[in-house]
Amino acid sequence: ENYWLKLSEAFQDQNHKDSGRLQSFDVVISNLFRLSPPDDHKFLKNILNRLNPQSGRMAVIVRHGMLYRNKDEEFRKSIVEQNHLDAVISLPEKLLYESPVPISILFFDNSKNDERILFVDANHGYFKSRGHNLLVENNIDWIKEKIEKRQQSDSVNWVTFEELGKNSFNL
Repeated sequence: ENYWLKLSEAFQDQNHKDSGRLQSFDVVISNLFRLSPPDDHKFLKNILNRLNPQSGRMAVIVRHGMLYRNKDEEFRKSIVEQNHLDAVISLPEKLLYESPVPISILFFDNSKNDERILFVDANHGYFKSRGHNLLVENNIDWIKEKIEKRQQSDSVNWVTFEELGKNSFNL
């Protein structure tokens, strides 16, 4: 198989073309934290449109506010109804040095085929250090285990599209 790995602003660069069309990607890891609303969801939509339609996957860091801002309800509704959002991990505040706000990681999978989303509450698993919070190895292993096992528990919930719709598609 051929693999192409590039660290870049590929989604702002319209020169990434394949046969004259914008190139699609199989796997994307992105950090949208530094983008301000509404640019964050516009950029996310651009990335989603560039994922391989059958097998594209993505993990993206976003400000927690994107998951519930009133003005983003239509955007959240569209990503839920497109059935590519697979999981949401809520993380504690002060993980990023540049900001004290909480963050989330959204996982997208274009091969997903069920109408529910996995939510993992990882707000409690961190280590306090000099005004910031850190995820240490056992916290990361705990999150990884929850994602892999995908079993309902106190900190892991499956939510159906119908339930999300009743709650303004708040994630």
